[in-house]
Amino acid sequence: MLDTAPLRDAYRALLDAAAGADQARSRRLASGTPTRSWPSSVASGANTTYDNRMALDAWTIKRLIARVGGSAGLRERVRRHGESLCALGGPALSEAELDTLVPTLLLSKDTVLVDQPCR
Repeated sequence: MLDTAPLRDAYRALLDAAAGADQARSRRLASGTPTRSWPSSVASGANTTYDNRMALDAWTIKRLIARVGGSAGLRERVRRHGESLCALGGPALSEAELDTLVPTLLLSKDTVLVDQPCR
């Protein structure tokens, strides 16, 4: 079983840091669905990838913030996604599923942070 305590702590720290942020700074919280969906895909046996480029698109970010009700709604959505991801990473996945390599592309601004298969 995967220890999700560090992930829970990271989500808590992220949300604490964003608690007083204005909408412009809260835009960085827009990712979540891709993070949450790949464990489900792995568990179902489907081929999957993780690519955060859509979460970096300015139009997508503005649309998401508007749909969830502003910065407070965005923080709540990120909190729920974090809980969901931690639930999927705990007892829900087998050791073989946790060892599955997923093609991953992570960008921050215009910098590639990860471009390789990851667990």
